[in-house]
Amino acid sequence: MMICKLKTFNVPWVLNIFWILTSLSVIATGSSFKSGMPFKNLNSTKETKDALHDWAQRIKNAKSIVVAGAGTTGVEVAGELGEQYAAKGLKHITLVCDDELPLGTNIRRDVREAAKRALERLQVKVIANARVTSPANSSFPGTVTITNKSSNSTETLQADLLIPTYGIIPNTSFLPQSLLDSRGFVKQTQFLRAEGHNNIFVVGDAGNLESPQGVHADKQAVHASKLLEARLLGQEEQAYQPDERVMLAVTVGKNTGTGQVGGWKLWGWMVWLFKARYLGTDYAAGIAKGERTMTMKSW
Repeated sequence: MMICKLKTFNVPWVLNIFWILTSLSVIATGSSFKSGMPFKNLNSTKETKDALHDWAQRIKNAKSIVVAGAGTTGVEVAGELGEQYAAKGLKHITLVCDDELPLGTNIRRDVREAAKRALERLQVKVIANARVTSPANSSFPGTVTITNKSSNSTETLQADLLIPTYGIIPNTSFLPQSLLDSRGFVKQTQFLRAEGHNNIFVVGDAGNLESPQGVHADKQAVHASKLLEARLLGQEEQAYQPDERVMLAVTVGKNTGTGQVGGWKLWGWMVWLFKARYLGTDYAAGIAKGERTMTMKSW
C-alpha cells in the first residue's frame, strides 16, 4: 500500500495524476467460508482449483451427502446434487435447514416454499428447524449429528460426505481493527471509502454498506470506477446509493429456480433463462476480458 500526500505544485498534469494514483488503495478482497469450502476463491487460483477437484472426487465417491445450511449457496448446491444424483436414484441428498423453510427470513414465504418444493421434486430430503452440531471437519464416512432447534433433541445420520455452506466471513483479517466493524467488515462510506480515509476505496463483500452479494459488488465496482475518474479529472464525486431491495435468484438444478426482486417473486422460467442454464459461464469470458460485468453487457 503506497501512501503519499498530494500537494499542489506547478507541475505537468501527468505528474499530478501519477501522485493521485500512487496515493490510492482499493480494498476488494471479497469473502470466504469458515469451513474453507471453495464457494469463494481460496488463497490462490491453484489452491481453489485443487480444492474443487478434490471435492468433485469426494462427491463422486459418496452415496449419502448432507448439505448443512439452507441459504442461497446451500439450496443451489443441494439442487445441483439432487438433479444429478438424487432424482436418478444414485445418491441420497439431505439439506439441513435451521428454519422452517430454506432461504432467509427476509425472503417472501412463497419464494421459500417454492425452493423447498423444487428440492423435494428432485428427491432432496429437507430437514427443517435443525442444525448440524457435529464438527464440519469430521472424517467421513461417518455420523452427522443434527439438533432440532425447537425440542433440542438430536438425531444422527450416516453420511459419506458433509458439505457445510454456512459461515461466510469477509477477507479482512490483514487490516487494522480500527477499519473494521464488529463483524469484521470494513466500515464503508457512501463514497465507497473506508471511514476516515479518503484515499482508501472499499468495494464489494469486504465492505459493510450492503450485504455480501455478487450483484452489489458488481454495482459498487462500476460506481468506484466513476469515482476514480471524477477524482482524476477534478470533478464532483457522486455518492453511491445502496440498494435496500431484496435481489435474489436461486437455481434449483439447471431447469428451474426461484427468487425475488423487491417485493416481486420470480417465476422459475425466469431464473432458468437468466441463470440456471449456464450459471454465468456463458459470459465469464467477457468478464475476464473486461468487456462486461456480471450484470452489465457493457460499461
